[in-house]
Amino acid sequence: MVNKTDRRNVLKLIVAGAIGAIATMIKIPKAEAVTSFPDSVTVDDNLDVDYAGGNWGTFAHLLRFGGSTGEGIGSKRTSGGNQYGLDFYTNSTPRMSITNSGNVGIGTASPGVLLDVIGWGSAIRGESTVGEGVRGQGPTGVFGWGVPDGTSFGVFGSSSSTSGIGVLGGVGNAGAKPIVAKGYYGQTANLQEWQNVLGTALSVVDKDGKIGAGITTPIASIHGVSSSGTGVQGYSNKGYGVRAGSASGTALRVDGKNYFKSAKKGTIPSGVSQYGVTVPSGIKIRTTAMIFVTLMSNPANVSVKWVERLSDTQFRIYLTGATSSTVAFGYFVVN
Repeated sequence: MVNKTDRRNVLKLIVAGAIGAIATMIKIPKAEAVTSFPDSVTVDDNLDVDYAGGNWGTFAHLLRFGGSTGEGIGSKRTSGGNQYGLDFYTNSTPRMSITNSGNVGIGTASPGVLLDVIGWGSAIRGESTVGEGVRGQGPTGVFGWGVPDGTSFGVFGSSSSTSGIGVLGGVGNAGAKPIVAKGYYGQTANLQEWQNVLGTALSVVDKDGKIGAGITTPIASIHGVSSSGTGVQGYSNKGYGVRAGSASGTALRVDGKNYFKSAKKGTIPSGVSQYGVTVPSGIKIRTTAMIFVTLMSNPANVSVKWVERLSDTQFRIYLTGATSSTVAFGYFVVN
């Protein structure tokens, strides 16, 4: 004879089996949707959300959190877009997507690579107090591609530290190249520019590899221009400071505004022993300038004694004696 305790145990087994069977295949159609539970729901097998496949890529037919605040996880079931992937929502807006093939997109529902980040401002920021903020490893460690609007850039490096580094190029092999600037087919713009804070180019490497310092359109392999000093200076305590040599063409060219000018001519009046010269516009006589004067005739007992710089635009010729007639002369100014 079955007592009350046995009957209760049998009833518990029957109820537990029925609940387990229901939990194994629980599906809640829209017409019978349960909006809330007093505590929690535990499922030992599958819980199908959007079993009817009604999600079309919007904040509907998905797993929601918090009721009406807009957080949820959905999977687009209709064709096109991120079909059969996962979309993560906040404020009812998709923020991150994982495609059916495993690509992850932030700011895009159709990532084209393993991690695809698109957004306004800084898309990816890497910051670390120790080690690398962002580390890329592979055939191409980090690849940056700017939006083709004429003003964007692929990779932006910045440092707020007084001794920091905006972009550091390093390699783990002596045969590798730390930094390479590679142009596009038919490159017309400079390959490289070093600019000041206003965006003014200070030195460049043009499309043909010519280096310009103080000029953005170099006409030689190395072209230096300065408005307040030396354009190109070479110094060595062993060997050559600057060495010029060419099988054909120009071995060494010195030119530029206010640096070196072709010979200018003048005439010294008769009866004077010193004569002041004002140079033409475009020539500037610097404090370290060398002024070469040559008399173009040979008056008796008259020669150039010395030349004195008076200002940026004037110098004086001192003669060994007074001229008996006018004397033509020529001069160079080399700064």
